[in-house]
Amino acid sequence: MAKLEVEIPDELVAEARAKGVDVTSVTRRALQKAVSTQRIGSWLTGRSRPSSRVSHDTALGALDAVREELDSGLG
Repeated sequence: MAKLEVEIPDELVAEARAKGVDVTSVTRRALQKAVSTQRIGSWLTGRSRPSSRVSHDTALGALDAVREELDSGLG
């Protein structure tokens, strides 16, 4: 596992530690969320937008397809 140096204001770290916050764990989760958000943004950019309105059934089918794709590796 890589070790990184992250600059965080002393006061914020002191307060977090005083409140029992695991700074390493919170930092890791925040980085994971940022990377996930970027992946989703890239994925959405690669999708075409429909040029007209779609039916409810078509929209539900698209949502199911997205869920399957996310479950198979993106999420």
